[in-house]
Amino acid sequence: MYEILVPELRDDPAGIGYADMTDEQRLEAFYADTQTAVVSTRATWRAMLAALGPEITATIKAKIDAAAQTNPAIALAADMLTTYSDGGGLDIGHHYTRAVIDQLVASSVLTEPEGSAIKAMAETKTSRSKILGISPADGHFSSARRMIEEQQ
Repeated sequence: MYEILVPELRDDPAGIGYADMTDEQRLEAFYADTQTAVVSTRATWRAMLAALGPEITATIKAKIDAAAQTNPAIALAADMLTTYSDGGGLDIGHHYTRAVIDQLVASSVLTEPEGSAIKAMAETKTSRSKILGISPADGHFSSARRMIEEQQ
C-alpha cells in the first residue's frame, strides 16, 4: 500500500494540494468523491432522452442522423443507439467512442455542450482512494508522511 500511497502524497499527480494540508485534511481529501471517473455506460436514444431531456436529445439525434447520411461509421453508431436489447446501445464510456464524440464537436456536427452532455452520462464522482484501490487506512497517512520526510 505504501508503494502507492507515498508517491500519491509526495507527487500529488491529481493536483489535490496535499503539500499544504494537515494529515487530517489529506485523509479527508483522499477519501472525498471529488474525482471524475469514466465508466462503461451503454447509451441508447431512450437513455439519452431520460438523461438529457427531449429537446436536447431530439437536436442531437437530428444532427447524428444527418451526419450518418455521409459517414458509414456514424451510421453504424446511430444504429447502435437504437438497439435496446441486452448488450445493445453504444458504450459512451469507451475511449474510442469518446474520441468520436470529440471529433463530432471539432467538426461542428455537435456543439461542445452537446458533446459534453453525452460524455457526462458515462462519468461519475469517485475518490482518489477508489481510483488507486486503497481502502480506508487512517493511520497509514501519518506513516506515509514520515516516509516522505525521511526521503528528503
